[in-house]
Amino acid sequence: MLRVIGLSSTFAFFATALASLAASPDELIIQNDDPLIFFHGRWDSSPGTWWAGTGFKLNVQNLTAMTLNLGTHTSAPLASVGVSLNYGPFVTVNVSSGSNVLPLDSIGLSGSSEGNTVVRINSWNWEQNRVNLESIALNSGAELLPYTPSNLAFQFIGDSLSAGQYLPQGVDQAWTFLTGEAFKAEHLINAQPGIALTDIVSYENQHGMSFQFFQTEDSGYSTSPDHDYTTPWNFSRDIPVPDVVVIYLGANDNGQNVPADEFVQTYLTFLANLRTIYVDQPILIFTPWGWPQPDGTVGYYYQGSYQEVVNSRHSSGDQNTFLVDTTGWVSYEDVCIFPSPLVSCTNTACFWLLFPQIFPDNLHPTIAGHQKIAGLFETWFQRVRELERKFGKTPRRSGKESDRQHICAVMGRPDVKLTPEEAQKILSVTTNLDMPGLMELSLTFAIFKTFAIPSISEILAKSQQLGTPKNVSKRFADTGILISTWLNCPCVDVSRIDLKPEEVDPRGAIAIARVNWLHSRWPTIRWAKAYGWRELLPIEQEAYFVYWKEIGERMNIKDIPETMQELYEWAENYEELNMVPAASNYEVGINTLNDIVRTTTEMFGLRDFVHKMIISLLQDRVRNAFMFAQGLGGPPFSEPAPFIRCLPRITPHLYTQIDIPADELKKDLPRQHPMRSGKEPWYKPERAGLGLLVQAALLKVGMLEEEFVPGMKYKSDGYRLEELTNIFLVRRLPNLRCFFLRLNMRFQFILLLGSIHAVGSQQIYDIWATTWNRDQLFTYTNLYPNPINFVSPGPIGSADIVVDDGSTYQSIWGFGASLTDSSAQLLANLKVEQFSGLKILRTTGVSLVIPFHVKLEVSLCVNESVLIVDFIATDGANAAGLSYLRVPLGASDFSADLYSYDDTNSDTSFNNFNINAAPSSVFEIIKDIQSINNLLRVHILPWSPPGWMKTSGTMDGGNFKSQYLNANYLLKCVQGFSSNGITPYAVGIQNEPENSNPTYPTALLPVSQEAQIGTALRTLLNNNGFSGVKIIGYEHNWDDAANYPVQLMQQAENAFAGVSFHCYAGSVDEQNDFHTQYPQKEIYFTECSGTIGSDWWSDIKWYMDNLFIGAITYNAHAGLMWNFALDGSGYSMAQASKAILPKDVGGPWGKRIGVSVGGSIGWGLIVGAYVTERLSSTDWNRYSLVVLNWADNSTGTWNPQAIRTTIEFRGMQATYTFPVGVTTLWWYAPVTSATAQNTTQNVDYADDQFVAETNGGPVKQPEGGYLDFHNGRRA
Repeated sequence: MLRVIGLSSTFAFFATALASLAASPDELIIQNDDPLIFFHGRWDSSPGTWWAGTGFKLNVQNLTAMTLNLGTHTSAPLASVGVSLNYGPFVTVNVSSGSNVLPLDSIGLSGSSEGNTVVRINSWNWEQNRVNLESIALNSGAELLPYTPSNLAFQFIGDSLSAGQYLPQGVDQAWTFLTGEAFKAEHLINAQPGIALTDIVSYENQHGMSFQFFQTEDSGYSTSPDHDYTTPWNFSRDIPVPDVVVIYLGANDNGQNVPADEFVQTYLTFLANLRTIYVDQPILIFTPWGWPQPDGTVGYYYQGSYQEVVNSRHSSGDQNTFLVDTTGWVSYEDVCIFPSPLVSCTNTACFWLLFPQIFPDNLHPTIAGHQKIAGLFETWFQRVRELERKFGKTPRRSGKESDRQHICAVMGRPDVKLTPEEAQKILSVTTNLDMPGLMELSLTFAIFKTFAIPSISEILAKSQQLGTPKNVSKRFADTGILISTWLNCPCVDVSRIDLKPEEVDPRGAIAIARVNWLHSRWPTIRWAKAYGWRELLPIEQEAYFVYWKEIGERMNIKDIPETMQELYEWAENYEELNMVPAASNYEVGINTLNDIVRTTTEMFGLRDFVHKMIISLLQDRVRNAFMFAQGLGGPPFSEPAPFIRCLPRITPHLYTQIDIPADELKKDLPRQHPMRSGKEPWYKPERAGLGLLVQAALLKVGMLEEEFVPGMKYKSDGYRLEELTNIFLVRRLPNLRCFFLRLNMRFQFILLLGSIHAVGSQQIYDIWATTWNRDQLFTYTNLYPNPINFVSPGPIGSADIVVDDGSTYQSIWGFGASLTDSSAQLLANLKVEQFSGLKILRTTGVSLVIPFHVKLEVSLCVNESVLIVDFIATDGANAAGLSYLRVPLGASDFSADLYSYDDTNSDTSFNNFNINAAPSSVFEIIKDIQSINNLLRVHILPWSPPGWMKTSGTMDGGNFKSQYLNANYLLKCVQGFSSNGITPYAVGIQNEPENSNPTYPTALLPVSQEAQIGTALRTLLNNNGFSGVKIIGYEHNWDDAANYPVQLMQQAENAFAGVSFHCYAGSVDEQNDFHTQYPQKEIYFTECSGTIGSDWWSDIKWYMDNLFIGAITYNAHAGLMWNFALDGSGYSMAQASKAILPKDVGGPWGKRIGVSVGGSIGWGLIVGAYVTERLSSTDWNRYSLVVLNWADNSTGTWNPQAIRTTIEFRGMQATYTFPVGVTTLWWYAPVTSATAQNTTQNVDYADDQFVAETNGGPVKQPEGGYLDFHNGRRA
């Protein structure tokens, strides 16, 4: 039901007056430039809205009342806005210039006022509906918090068909808006009635979309009495950056008689201009759904032109432009509703006056019509999302075969260029009908060849994945089903949105998504030539190559040879080098061979005969690698081709049911049963009826063994493709897939990951290094295509690192430094120019343009080097990911002036408390960092309380006065930071409580007094909505670790989450003095000055040994420097931080795991080892080492010595030579039974996904859906 709440213009004045009278003097006034207002859409500088759907969002705590104060640029007499609370439906409220009280109770605000309320407001009318926001008044006690946008954002571009023309609630009921809402996404809508794409005057629009889209104003600006000009739009204000661009234009070009060729050219120019803004986003181009007529016909326009546009973009290399064919989406019933037989669509005046929901033409969709369009459009995305969520990525084709050619009538032509779809049709016939037995036999022998490589067979032998007959038989069954699915289910790319849902059979794509390595069919070609009743035709050979190359590209495998000849040459060279005898080859090969022959009867020695016959058919190199005996010698086995050709041709019998009804494919796929099976009846249904009688008879006469009767032990309920064999895990490791492609490209079948997952876990590709001579400064190296491989253990190196992932310790929540007033001002002064989304920093001799949505880089010339301070918390290359910030409350020894947040003597009620006494640069820089790193932890604490609270009367030195031992000042500080959009992660009571220095802010605070304040503060925080803010105690040197912090826990254990240490006295191992007594309490390392030794390299060694490896080894959750350091500590932190960053967005941080170092030069390495767990149980954990090689004077003089080191992990061994310096390296491995207890299910998400807690708990929009168009934007 339509809900409209508003005031007529007659009563607007009185309503405004009443609202003013009712306003509380204590209400919270939010000015229009408040950074916590989340604006979306096009706002001019007034600020006023343009384009339908423009608006803003607020996240308000304790909301009970809201008033919009609007300026004179608001449309008169009324403007219409849609208001939604907590993502509920939008309700229309009519507003006007002046004060407008929103009827929140009528909109849906109910219950307690505690907690958060997300308010969304849109200007919804399709034209002349401007809202000029001056300020927002909230009730007393309300608090404005940051709004968290969705992870997905759409940009829609259109005309009246997308703007909601004639809809009762305008764009809020349009298909564009509904699509965004369905995906819980942010959505920008630039749609204007009457606008053409071409830059012409069209229905009062002075410009076309090809011009107007790049302007702030919509094309109705010329009719606005106070704004008859345009200003270019700053696209960096579109936050978040749109992920998908959707365009529906052309109706008005057609109405203005723009020729088709001009329309196409304009469209291409428009797309080229869009690509300068949306470089790699998918651009979806809608074809017209046309003008439906009463007789059921539809009038279309520019037929073929849209396809021409898309084809042209593809030819120019833009493969991320897609055609959405909307033919048939809209019928006459979707654009016209008859209230009675007496009214027809020609009675437009009657319709609009008497029936406002009845539409005056047959052009614009009704409410139901827009809902239908939105639903159909959503199906394009839903299929992709479901497949990605369930089965992993199914990447789009590379586009290398974009010039489509049909199969040549003369099959023998060798120069035919096939598409993968055409290739599939050819090889399906060859494999399933023409030579089914030979093809299956070639597959079997290809498995043997793969097992003849020691680096594979060693892991198979150790893992026992093929150690039992049942394991072997199941993997053969799964393999047959998967490959049969590939061959026989349509080779269509489900991420192609130019296909209608009913045209998509997803089974082939699912099978691809489940297999991690390329199954290469080339040996089939040789088998057919050597043993088949005929050779494969050239076009059949081309089909095999094209199809399996396509499979590899869909799996994102790189460097696939471009020709079959190149493939043969590479494979031959590889076999010669790597197919060598090994005991593990024999163990795996004999198990597989025994499984193949065990269905053969032992009568007359047939099983032994077949066993030897198969060995005889192996090539000499393969047989020798397996260490098999000769087998059967002499004719016909010395030359087996005539013998094989004499074997009967096997009747075709597919594994996979092809003819599943289309309506079933539209749903979740049903469980399926294979159409045949081996001796073990994997996935065969249990027999019933006559089949059950036959089964009983076979058992009776001994022709069927009880062991092989279908049942649940053989999964008789059937299979789902996504469940077949554990081969899913490596899909997120493209480099790993590349390696194994190159390893096994020659073979008919590449083993499933479930069989040899340990091999994948033992490859190191990613390395970061900082060397003593600065040749490398946090330099990233990717070792593809030659990774460091783990192999069977051999002699250890000069050093030997043993990683024990069965021993897991504390989570590491980041590295960073203190943001003092001076460092904040320094960074602020570097910014010489700023506008939304972009910062320009300048230093002596250095000028950098920094896009903050990518990363924050501060470049400073120090010791002839450039230091990059990078706060991006991702695992991308060259991103340090500093994520922990410590901020003084008031003045510190790096402040220009002495100040606190309340310097009014004896102001015990803190009425004069002012959080903005701090330099504005402090909050400015924190917000800059937060804008690029929402995982940032901010830890606040005072260097001194206000001077009037101390015996010295000043902030410099002295003791606390006993009458002022209360926690209200610290509570005010927490509230003040929160009001600035920065909810602290932790708060300290007093920095260095055992230090009083009369020359800078300090204060003595005995244990008992810190315990008293901490206990009171914990209660205040809990009672004021900050129960999630931790209290960290002590904050002083290592040397007193066994006394002050221990006594603090004894007196106030429940108040403090933990303690922190500084480096200026004592040694790092003394952290253990506290940990052994309170192991459940957290430890942080939070301060050390930036220069320790006499030179850069000496400092690096000290930092790593004592702080960034040492402090973490002694149980610290974080490692911080004092002030932003301008020396080697930055590189040290970067190397350490790289090891513990979350792999997944919102996922767990790294944890310290067990590690030890041995070997003759083991003393030369200091090592930290870490595991970063994953959100999904099917994704592999990331393992990291941070290694300091400080062997620079082993002979008593300067002698830097690289150390050849072996790395032991899960019974395997890798070798790497560590240069003198600091090295961080990664590898991946699946969760095993030994490490299962350490998986993310046991992670403390209160810290690993830090969200500031409020009184009512955080209200967050449900996460937006991820649409993976495989453009490098989503992972």
